[in-house]
Amino acid sequence: MNGTKRSIRRIKLINSDHLKKLVEGISDRRDKALVMLMIDTGLRVREVIQLDKDSITYESRVLPDGSVRTAGTGRWFCNKSHQGRTFYLSARTLAALADYLKEDRGDDGLPALFVNKYGARLISSAVLRMMYRWCALIGIERITPHQLRNNFAFGILKGGGSLTTLMQLMG
Repeated sequence: MNGTKRSIRRIKLINSDHLKKLVEGISDRRDKALVMLMIDTGLRVREVIQLDKDSITYESRVLPDGSVRTAGTGRWFCNKSHQGRTFYLSARTLAALADYLKEDRGDDGLPALFVNKYGARLISSAVLRMMYRWCALIGIERITPHQLRNNFAFGILKGGGSLTTLMQLMG
């Protein structure tokens, strides 16, 4: 070696209590839906802010015991690389998204899934500031959108998912 040290970057996982406090502590419907979507999918911030309302598909079916199961999928597509991928959403996240769209957006005619108060698509720095603000208000250490992505990946591997599956889900 030529005298330079190689540093090993450690991934800092989020304390599960902090993650729970974050989700429960966010009172703004848009912010809660956005954070829950990132937790569920492992999408990058830039991918989340590029989503349109029609990117998400809701699916309900009646199970043999009479209960109803709701699930959702989404599709993110990159115009630049002409590649896309499918992501999956929990019923809880779908409910948060539906609540946000119904209560805050109504029939505004805007295609973007997440918009600011002026109706423009959110930008990455606004999402980061929003997360920092909620962490400070709740009284937990800062959580970044990329940490949510790392936590998603760790959860897949911890749950027995293969690296191939993880690579497909993470893009």
